[in-house]
Order: sequence, then C-alpha cells, then structure tokens
Amino acid sequence: MALQTFIRKVIKFLTGTRHKFILQLLLKLSFAKEFRNKFDQNMETLYHQTNKLVQETQLLFSQLEKRSPNLDLKEIENAIEFKISLINSNCERLDVLCLKGSISPISPFKRQNAKMRVDQLKYDSRHLNAALNSWRNQLIRKQQEEAEREALLSQTFTANDHIDIMIDQNTQHNYSLRNAVNGVDDLISHGTGILDSLRSQRITLKGAHKRLIDIGNTLGLSNTTMRLIEHRARQDGFILVGGAFLPLLRVLLVEEVGRANLQQQLAEENRLSGGPGWV
Repeated sequence: MALQTFIRKVIKFLTGTRHKFILQLLLKLSFAKEFRNKFDQNMETLYHQTNKLVQETQLLFSQLEKRSPNLDLKEIENAIEFKISLINSNCERLDVLCLKGSISPISPFKRQNAKMRVDQLKYDSRHLNAALNSWRNQLIRKQQEEAEREALLSQTFTANDHIDIMIDQNTQHNYSLRNAVNGVDDLISHGTGILDSLRSQRITLKGAHKRLIDIGNTLGLSNTTMRLIEHRARQDGFILVGGAFLPLLRVLLVEEVGRANLQQQLAEENRLSGGPGWV
C-alpha cells in the first residue's frame, strides 16, 4: 500500500505542465521495455516449442528403429516429415526475429547467443531430414531385396540343354599336331647335325689345302699350277655348298607339302564328321 501511494504521488507530481515532457519520456521508455520483454518472451516460447518438436521427432525415430510389428510405419513417417517441416518453418521465423533486432543492441552477447541457438536448431533439422532420407533408402533397398528373394524362390529351374563335346576329334587333332611338331624337331636336329659335319669337313679341307700347298712348294710346282689347283678347290667348294643346300631345300619342301596334306586331311575328316574345321 505504501509503494502504491508513493507511485501515485510521483505521477501526480509529474502531471504538472513543467514535468509533462519527463512524464511522456518515462511512458515511452516503459512501453518500449514492455514491448521488448513481450517480444523476447515470444522468441523464447517459439524456441522452446521448436526444441520440443526436435525431441519429439527424435523419439519417433527411436520408435522406427525398434521396428515393432504393431507400429504403422507410414503414419510415423508422415508425422516425422510434418514435424521436420514445422521445425524448418519455426527456424525461419526465428531468423526473422533475430534480423529484426528483437534482442537489445546494448547486449551483443545476448544477440550472438540467440543466433547460435537458432543455428543449432537448423543443424538438428538437417540431421533429422538426413536421417529420414537414410531410413527411406534402407526401406526401399530392403523391399527390393525381398522382391528379388521372392522372385528367386518362385523361379522354376530346368535341366541344362544337351551339349555335345567333340573330345575325340579334338584329341585326334592334338595327337596329329604333336606328331607334326616332333617331326619338325627331328628335321631341325638332323639339319643341325649336317651343319656340324659340314663345319668339320670344312676344317679338314682347309688342312688338306694347306698341306697340298706345302707339298707343291716342296715339289717346286709353278705358280700357274698352284693357281689352277686353288681355282679347282674353290669350284669344289661351290659344288659342295650347292650339294648340301639342294637336299636341305628338298627336305623343307617335302615337309611343307606333308603338313599341307595333313591339314587338308584333318579338315576333310572334320567336315565329314560334322565337327569344327581346323586350319
């Protein structure tokens, strides 16, 4: 009662003409403070409502993870999506309130704190949206796996088609090729032996030629006779090389003709038996 009486006396004192400006200033300050307090109270209420929505959405996600058979997953999914959209709408309203300067410019720390709280709500909203998309992808993947499993279980398996394996003809062809390879190896070894014998004969002829020259010098043969002997020895060398090359060429021609005849014979047999042709 004493405080109310004091306030009335102050107002009565300030209602005079001289103190009318002071009274108007006090009324404006009182109205601004009351408006700011009401604005801050609305922002706090909206923040707590949004935070409560975040907690309720997290609770719905925990129900989805339990996967109880009595739960309606579609209904819970729609509820989560509705709450996330409501959280995003509240975050937009909180951003507008922060930009309008609902916090007093005298306390920048309070403004920064409110901005951080709104950013945390936005982060929670993005996290919840990502969790919802991940759960939907898992559900779609699980449904696809179940559909593939059902399709696999319902598929009827039949016996494989009859396949003829021409193993006998392939074995015969392989045996013929092995014989041809062995024949070529024998020819190569035989030719190597011939070349070795020719090399030894060349060394022997060189020694005989040297001995003949020594004998001619000892007997006192003329230079013309020695040149004729050397010319005859050179001709004998050409005859020897030609006599060695012509049989070797004949052997190679016979081998090529035999291989061509063998391939033609195998191709004819494969054609008659209906198997794949070998060239």
